[in-house]
Amino acid sequence: MNWWIFDELGNGSDDGWLGFWGGFLGAILAVVGVWWQTNKTIKNEKELMFSQKRPYIIIQESSVRNLAEIKDIFSSKNHTAYADEPVIVIKNLSNNPMFSVKLVFQYDNKKEDIVIDRIDPNSNIGIIINSDNIIEYLKKLGMIYPRQPEERDEFYKRINLIKEQGIKKSFSDNIKALKYFNVENKESEYINAIRITTKNYSINTKYELLKEFSDKYIHNNSILYEIPCKIKVTIYFTTTVREKVKLVFKKEDKKYRYQKNETKLENKGSTFTEKEYDTSDMYESYKLK
Repeated sequence: MNWWIFDELGNGSDDGWLGFWGGFLGAILAVVGVWWQTNKTIKNEKELMFSQKRPYIIIQESSVRNLAEIKDIFSSKNHTAYADEPVIVIKNLSNNPMFSVKLVFQYDNKKEDIVIDRIDPNSNIGIIINSDNIIEYLKKLGMIYPRQPEERDEFYKRINLIKEQGIKKSFSDNIKALKYFNVENKESEYINAIRITTKNYSINTKYELLKEFSDKYIHNNSILYEIPCKIKVTIYFTTTVREKVKLVFKKEDKKYRYQKNETKLENKGSTFTEKEYDTSDMYESYKLK
């Protein structure tokens, strides 16, 4: 076998070897540099595409009374919305929709989830939290001053018991409801309002005296519900390019401030467990009328 090639290489000078290895390593570094730059460009272009599909969200507070600025109102419990109910408003100020939205509210050692199928671009969605307390409030209020048809039907049933049991016993639950609003000391005035209302009761009977009592002692002196001073709102959603996103806001000094350090973006390597955000097992919360 002819070894002359290796002999020739073996006889090379130190400068020759340095030149050879310098060129060889330079070529490798050049390839790696091109690969790195190309990969970085691809990632930047991909991130640009994903970022352009992420919505811009802010959170504010309002009330059901201001329905004109709110498209829909959602709650974890179904009930007839009351005009003065406070509402947390999620505002999508971008041209990008949000899909499979999961909102997690943490306040007063409680945790409440609201699910919305979709939030449209440039739209406002209202959220009512602490529904259990609100429903109880409205139930007690409806006993004192019946507004809804079903409340008036129940009131009528009690009228039929007056002859046998008397007003105080027939309307004992209604009278007990006064204690919920801390106006039990107005019991005699309330019983008198019931007596006049039921004296000549008919289908056309009006409830003005009961309304006056409610307006005077309850509506003007009782707060339906106040949104807590401290509350954490976590928003999970999926964009139009199927990226999962997590945004966090905290209420501080009556303002909802975005917590950038708690953001999770799937395109940037963040992962989501099924327990945290599972789009395959989500059902929309109650939409209030």
